Amino acid sequence: AKSHGVGDVPIVASDDALETALRVGKNGKKEIAIGSDSIPMAMQEIGHAAATKGKAGEMLRRIAEHTGSKSQYGSVGRIMLGASVLSPPREDTSAVNRFMYDAAPALVGATFAPELLTQAIASYHALQGARTNGVGLARALREIGPAYGTYVATASIPVLATMLAKKVVKALYQRAEEKRGARKEAAAAAGHEVKS
Repeated sequence: AKSHGVGDVPIVASDDALETALRVGKNGKKEIAIGSDSIPMAMQEIGHAAATKGKAGEMLRRIAEHTGSKSQYGSVGRIMLGASVLSPPREDTSAVNRFMYDAAPALVGATFAPELLTQAIASYHALQGARTNGVGLARALREIGPAYGTYVATASIPVLATMLAKKVVKALYQRAEEKRGARKEAAAAAGHEVKS
Protein backbone atom coordinates (compact mmCIF):
# COMPACT_ATOMS: atom_id res chain seq x y z
CA ALA A 1 0.00 0.00 0.00
CA LYS A 2 2.87 2.37 0.80
CA SER A 3 4.46 1.85 -2.61
CA HIS A 4 1.22 3.06 -4.21
CA GLY A 5 0.97 6.11 -1.96
CA VAL A 6 -1.89 4.82 0.17
CA GLY A 7 -0.01 3.57 3.22
CA ASP A 8 -2.28 5.69 5.40
CA VAL A 9 -5.37 3.66 4.39
CA PRO A 10 -5.82 0.91 6.99
CA ILE A 11 -6.18 -2.70 5.86
CA VAL A 12 -8.68 -4.60 8.00
CA ALA A 13 -10.11 -8.11 8.08
CA SER A 14 -13.64 -8.32 6.74
CA ASP A 15 -16.40 -10.21 8.53
CA ASP A 16 -17.64 -11.39 5.13
CA ALA A 17 -15.33 -13.98 3.54
CA LEU A 18 -16.46 -12.88 0.05
CA GLU A 19 -15.81 -9.17 0.62
CA THR A 20 -12.57 -7.66 -0.51
CA ALA A 21 -13.32 -4.00 -1.02
CA LEU A 22 -12.37 -0.40 -0.51
CA ARG A 23 -15.06 0.87 1.83
CA VAL A 24 -15.85 3.53 4.41
CA GLY A 25 -15.15 2.18 7.88
CA LYS A 26 -16.99 2.77 11.15
CA ASN A 27 -14.86 5.84 11.79
CA GLY A 28 -15.99 7.42 8.51
CA LYS A 29 -12.62 7.00 6.79
CA LYS A 30 -11.57 4.76 3.90
CA GLU A 31 -10.32 1.30 4.72
CA ILE A 32 -9.41 -1.74 2.66
CA ALA A 33 -11.42 -4.74 3.85
CA ILE A 34 -9.90 -8.12 3.04
CA GLY A 35 -12.19 -11.12 3.29
CA SER A 36 -10.32 -13.64 1.18
CA ASP A 37 -6.77 -14.88 1.07
CA SER A 38 -6.33 -13.66 -2.52
CA ILE A 39 -3.26 -11.45 -2.66
CA PRO A 40 -4.07 -10.18 -6.20
CA MET A 41 -7.57 -9.14 -5.13
CA ALA A 42 -6.13 -7.39 -2.07
CA MET A 43 -3.73 -5.58 -4.40
CA GLN A 44 -6.73 -4.65 -6.57
CA GLU A 45 -8.32 -2.92 -3.60
CA ILE A 46 -5.05 -1.16 -2.82
CA GLY A 47 -5.22 -0.06 -6.46
CA HIS A 48 -8.69 1.35 -5.87
CA ALA A 49 -7.39 3.32 -2.92
CA ALA A 50 -4.51 4.61 -5.05
CA ALA A 51 -6.82 5.46 -7.96
CA THR A 52 -9.12 7.53 -5.77
CA LYS A 53 -6.53 9.54 -3.88
CA GLY A 54 -6.51 13.26 -4.51
CA LYS A 55 -9.35 15.49 -5.68
CA ALA A 56 -9.39 14.19 -9.27
CA GLY A 57 -9.41 10.56 -8.12
CA GLU A 58 -12.17 11.20 -5.61
CA MET A 59 -14.22 12.99 -8.27
CA LEU A 60 -13.74 10.07 -10.68
CA ARG A 61 -14.80 7.62 -7.96
CA ARG A 62 -17.97 9.62 -7.24
CA ILE A 63 -18.88 9.89 -10.92
CA ALA A 64 -18.30 6.15 -11.34
CA GLU A 65 -20.42 5.48 -8.27
CA HIS A 66 -23.33 7.54 -9.66
CA THR A 67 -23.18 6.31 -13.27
CA GLY A 68 -21.85 2.76 -12.91
CA SER A 69 -23.52 -0.61 -13.18
CA LYS A 70 -24.86 -0.57 -9.61
CA SER A 71 -26.24 2.98 -9.77
CA GLN A 72 -29.95 3.71 -10.04
CA TYR A 73 -29.13 7.07 -11.63
CA GLY A 74 -26.96 5.38 -14.23
CA SER A 75 -29.66 2.82 -14.97
CA VAL A 76 -32.34 5.50 -15.43
CA GLY A 77 -30.00 7.47 -17.68
CA ARG A 78 -29.24 4.40 -19.80
CA ILE A 79 -32.95 3.62 -20.14
CA MET A 80 -33.64 7.18 -21.27
CA LEU A 81 -30.77 7.10 -23.76
CA GLY A 82 -31.87 3.70 -25.04
CA ALA A 83 -35.45 4.90 -25.44
CA SER A 84 -34.25 7.50 -27.94
CA VAL A 85 -33.98 4.73 -30.57
CA LEU A 86 -37.69 3.89 -30.35
CA SER A 87 -38.60 6.58 -32.89
CA PRO A 88 -36.36 6.87 -35.96
CA PRO A 89 -35.71 10.42 -37.16
CA ARG A 90 -37.74 11.92 -40.02
CA GLU A 91 -37.02 14.89 -42.25
CA ASP A 92 -38.38 17.35 -39.67
CA THR A 93 -36.50 15.83 -36.70
CA SER A 94 -34.30 18.29 -34.81
CA ALA A 95 -30.51 17.95 -34.94
CA VAL A 96 -30.40 17.09 -31.22
CA ASN A 97 -32.93 14.26 -31.58
CA ARG A 98 -31.14 12.98 -34.68
CA PHE A 99 -27.85 12.98 -32.75
CA MET A 100 -29.46 11.15 -29.81
CA TYR A 101 -30.83 8.51 -32.17
CA ASP A 102 -27.56 8.07 -34.08
CA ALA A 103 -25.29 8.05 -31.01
CA ALA A 104 -27.54 6.23 -28.50
CA PRO A 105 -25.45 3.03 -28.28
CA ALA A 106 -22.22 5.01 -27.82
CA LEU A 107 -23.84 7.28 -25.22
CA VAL A 108 -25.13 4.27 -23.29
CA GLY A 109 -21.62 2.82 -23.33
CA ALA A 110 -20.13 6.15 -22.24
CA THR A 111 -22.12 6.02 -19.00
CA PHE A 112 -19.92 3.08 -17.98
CA ALA A 113 -16.62 4.80 -18.84
CA PRO A 114 -15.86 6.21 -15.35
CA GLU A 115 -16.47 2.82 -13.72
CA LEU A 116 -14.37 0.97 -16.30
CA LEU A 117 -11.60 3.56 -15.93
CA THR A 118 -11.46 3.22 -12.13
CA GLN A 119 -11.40 -0.57 -12.48
CA ALA A 120 -8.64 -0.37 -15.11
CA ILE A 121 -6.53 1.92 -12.89
CA ALA A 122 -7.01 -0.41 -9.92
CA SER A 123 -6.12 -3.42 -12.07
CA TYR A 124 -2.99 -1.66 -13.31
CA HIS A 125 -1.91 -0.97 -9.72
CA ALA A 126 -2.64 -4.57 -8.76
CA LEU A 127 -0.60 -5.96 -11.66
CA GLN A 128 2.21 -3.54 -10.92
CA GLY A 129 2.16 -4.66 -7.28
CA ALA A 130 2.05 -8.33 -8.27
CA ARG A 131 5.10 -7.88 -10.48
CA THR A 132 7.16 -5.99 -7.89
CA ASN A 133 6.08 -7.95 -4.80
CA GLY A 134 6.64 -11.45 -6.12
CA VAL A 135 3.07 -12.71 -6.57
CA GLY A 136 3.58 -12.93 -10.32
CA LEU A 137 1.71 -11.47 -13.24
CA ALA A 138 0.23 -14.77 -14.42
CA ARG A 139 -1.42 -15.49 -11.06
CA ALA A 140 -2.66 -11.92 -10.76
CA LEU A 141 -4.07 -11.95 -14.30
CA ARG A 142 -5.90 -15.22 -13.63
CA GLU A 143 -7.81 -13.55 -10.81
CA ILE A 144 -8.02 -9.93 -11.90
CA GLY A 145 -8.71 -10.53 -15.61
CA PRO A 146 -12.07 -12.28 -15.12
CA ALA A 147 -13.09 -9.73 -12.49
CA TYR A 148 -12.46 -6.88 -14.94
CA GLY A 149 -14.20 -8.91 -17.64
CA THR A 150 -17.41 -8.90 -15.61
CA TYR A 151 -17.42 -5.09 -15.66
CA VAL A 152 -16.87 -5.05 -19.43
CA ALA A 153 -19.61 -7.66 -19.96
CA THR A 154 -22.00 -5.71 -17.73
CA ALA A 155 -21.32 -2.57 -19.76
CA SER A 156 -21.73 -4.31 -23.10
CA ILE A 157 -25.20 -5.74 -22.44
CA PRO A 158 -27.11 -2.40 -22.49
CA VAL A 159 -25.04 -1.21 -25.46
CA LEU A 160 -25.87 -4.35 -27.45
CA ALA A 161 -29.53 -4.14 -26.38
CA THR A 162 -29.70 -0.53 -27.62
CA MET A 163 -28.11 -1.51 -30.93
CA LEU A 164 -30.55 -4.41 -31.34
CA ALA A 165 -33.57 -2.24 -30.42
CA LYS A 166 -32.44 0.36 -32.96
CA LYS A 167 -32.24 -2.26 -35.74
CA VAL A 168 -35.58 -3.85 -34.83
CA VAL A 169 -37.44 -0.54 -34.61
CA LYS A 170 -35.90 0.67 -37.87
CA ALA A 171 -36.96 -2.56 -39.62
CA LEU A 172 -40.50 -2.27 -38.22
CA TYR A 173 -40.79 1.35 -39.38
CA GLN A 174 -39.50 0.44 -42.85
CA ARG A 175 -41.94 -2.45 -43.09
CA ALA A 176 -44.84 -0.20 -42.06
CA GLU A 177 -43.73 2.41 -44.62
CA GLU A 178 -43.62 -0.25 -47.36
CA LYS A 179 -47.14 -1.42 -46.46
CA ARG A 180 -48.37 2.18 -46.44
CA GLY A 181 -46.81 2.73 -49.89
CA ALA A 182 -48.40 -0.46 -51.25
CA ARG A 183 -51.83 0.62 -49.94
CA LYS A 184 -51.45 4.04 -51.58
CA GLU A 185 -50.51 2.44 -54.90
CA ALA A 186 -53.44 0.03 -54.72
CA ALA A 187 -55.87 2.81 -53.85
CA ALA A 188 -54.49 5.04 -56.62
CA ALA A 189 -54.93 2.20 -59.09
CA ALA A 190 -58.54 1.81 -57.93
CA GLY A 191 -59.11 5.61 -58.16
CA HIS A 192 -59.41 6.26 -54.38
CA GLU A 193 -57.54 8.80 -52.24
CA VAL A 194 -55.75 7.38 -49.19
CA LYS A 195 -54.87 9.45 -46.14
CA SER A 196 -51.54 8.57 -44.51
